[in-house]
Amino acid sequence: MSERDDAGRLRALLRWSSQLAAESSPEDTLYLYPDSIVLLRERLKATEGALIGVVGLRGVGKSSAASVLAGELEGDVVYFKWAGEDPLDLLGEQEALISRFKGALAGKIGAFLRVDRKLRDRVFKLHELREAEGDGETAKVLYRIAEGQNDPEDLEDYLDEVQVLLPPRSLRALRREAADEMLISAHDLLIDMPDYPSRDPRRIGGDIDIIQRLWNKARMRGYNPNIILFLQAETFSTQDHFFFGKLYIYRIDPFKPEQLYDYYMKSFGSAWPFQDETLRYIARISRGIFRRFKRFISICLEWWQIAGTANPIDGVFVRKYLSSEKIFAEMDLELSHIFRHEATKDLAVKLLQVIVEKKDQNQKELSKALEVNEMALSRMLDKLEQYGYVRREKRTLPEGGAEYLVHSVI
Repeated sequence: MSERDDAGRLRALLRWSSQLAAESSPEDTLYLYPDSIVLLRERLKATEGALIGVVGLRGVGKSSAASVLAGELEGDVVYFKWAGEDPLDLLGEQEALISRFKGALAGKIGAFLRVDRKLRDRVFKLHELREAEGDGETAKVLYRIAEGQNDPEDLEDYLDEVQVLLPPRSLRALRREAADEMLISAHDLLIDMPDYPSRDPRRIGGDIDIIQRLWNKARMRGYNPNIILFLQAETFSTQDHFFFGKLYIYRIDPFKPEQLYDYYMKSFGSAWPFQDETLRYIARISRGIFRRFKRFISICLEWWQIAGTANPIDGVFVRKYLSSEKIFAEMDLELSHIFRHEATKDLAVKLLQVIVEKKDQNQKELSKALEVNEMALSRMLDKLEQYGYVRREKRTLPEGGAEYLVHSVI
């Protein structure tokens, strides 16, 4: 590979690894499908009226899954990112929905024109004004609109002119009706919920209340959309909202290390500039979180550039710039999900650090180092082993009996 090829490929790698949000990634980026999203896609093709929650840890790829699903599902699909506000305030900011919203609003204003004489009179006056200005084509269209003879497209094309004639309160009500109609009449309504700040039940509960009212409105008006919420696992597991109990849950589990490795190889053709085993190591310490995998690669690439070496990135280099402290900082959110109490989570971090730094520790030695009784330590290790942070190896002692040696997966 020539130096020019190397430079071009490095730029592509840096661009890819620095685009952590799904929204900033190029449309032609290869998508790594979680199994649960494949199952959900097929279910949505064959059902209606389902309430579904897609749940995953922060960074696992919920937004990517929502975006890809919205693009692949057939029929009437509405997808938007929630920003903790009323949907009506958000729809006009999302390019993909603007034209649909304008069409729905034009229909509502058209119906309002037929029953409100004052609005018709205002449109007639606007028609006379355009005629006096010599804009005959606009005057003709406005006359048809005022007479109620307009095609929906006529009103949609002149929506900006007509809607300013409405009293603000009436316009707000019509915009609300149009937004609700567009959302609840869809076959599939996909809402990508935000990653909420930890322990913010009031904001979370308020947003879910709005979605529940939307669902109730759909049922009252005879619509039966599939409503799919993409939720942070930390939010779903810590908040007690009865609407959550109505959701059929699909979980986006972290990827296996070999899936992340294979994705890189398919996307870029080889492990370069990493040694093959080094790339596998980064995939392993990323613990299946796609965003973390990209972030770790980005950190290594940036330091490799600064080092100015042509040597491939090896394990020594990676361990220097991806220290155990940095890795544990990345895992903090996951550990909060596993250990609800802050003190327990902090102890789990210390335990993992000791295991990483001191190889082949048995449970008794760990208990002494952390000043924790062995039974409590054993319960903590059970959880850490269950979630794949550590593994335990049973060893028979020379004097009889057995002990467990604890190893880190990092």
